[in-house]
Amino acid sequence: MKHLATVTLIASTLSVLHALPSDAFSLSAINSSPAQFGLGATESEIIASGAAAITFGDTTIYIGTRQASANNQDPILASFTNGVRNWVRADYDTSPADARGIGIVWDGTDNLYAAFTIDGGTPSGQGFTRFTQGGWLSSYGPGGGAPASVLLKLDPTTGDGIPGIGTYIRSQTSNGQTNTVRPTGLELLTGLEMMNDSIAFFGNSFFSPLRVDRTRMTQTDTSVSSPFDYRVVFNLDLTQALSAEAIGWDGVTAFSDLGIPDDGEDPIDGEDPIDGEDPIDGEDPIDGEDPIDGEDPIDGEDPIGGGDHGGMDPQPVPEPGTLLGIGALLVGGAMLKRR
Repeated sequence: MKHLATVTLIASTLSVLHALPSDAFSLSAINSSPAQFGLGATESEIIASGAAAITFGDTTIYIGTRQASANNQDPILASFTNGVRNWVRADYDTSPADARGIGIVWDGTDNLYAAFTIDGGTPSGQGFTRFTQGGWLSSYGPGGGAPASVLLKLDPTTGDGIPGIGTYIRSQTSNGQTNTVRPTGLELLTGLEMMNDSIAFFGNSFFSPLRVDRTRMTQTDTSVSSPFDYRVVFNLDLTQALSAEAIGWDGVTAFSDLGIPDDGEDPIDGEDPIDGEDPIDGEDPIDGEDPIDGEDPIDGEDPIGGGDHGGMDPQPVPEPGTLLGIGALLVGGAMLKRR
């Protein structure tokens, strides 16, 4: 039985969504498992697929995965107004690497962001790198097989990706290879007094999460096992990570508050909990430990097909759970309804 993605107006009880500002006028949705639909799917068929969706007024945007060939998957998004298709797009990544549409966050205006996964690097012109060249991380990185995340800003009127407003989000093994980060949540932090507009990405990271300066974090609580709850807060252009935290790493035991500061300083409590630390002086802080934890990498999902993954085995990754309830009041009386 397929899992339907759920969008509500109740603040999430998931631990990764800690202390979200009550003034955040946005909704987000995450696929609990791969939801597949095709370019010609009707809205009813997309709903039946369980694809994550957000509705503002009469318009609903869906995100999922298209089976492009027997060995390859591509992400797909579609928009409908009153049952009539506005657009459908499946050209964000058309490379041999497997890519999937995981989640979206939208405020009903032009702030639409989508989260994806991809399991390898892509040839120029075929993949997400068309949109991520100016991003915090501009590419998949070395290796292949481990699903990394990608965050893009899209035009809600056409579905187009916006060049230059995108980033990869990945972790890194002790030998420098790309490791798994899977999206579990998104939250827009906009329209808040005394706070820079930003977007929070929540994910499950394997060994080891990256700091703001892109160096590997140091595990400080070895009782916490992978995957690790990971949060990165970006500026809206996705060129800069404002904060990066992972539970059990660099002394973090709980995510810091995302509330509005009293003095107009840094929106993340006036301090960067990771920034400014010595990045281990070029040494490998985690030498000798097993970077992959020896777990089953894909948990029985469809085989990753088609791409050249540099000879690496896929890294461990759980399926993201359905995001339960993100967002609060709607802007300007926008009417929310579920289809």
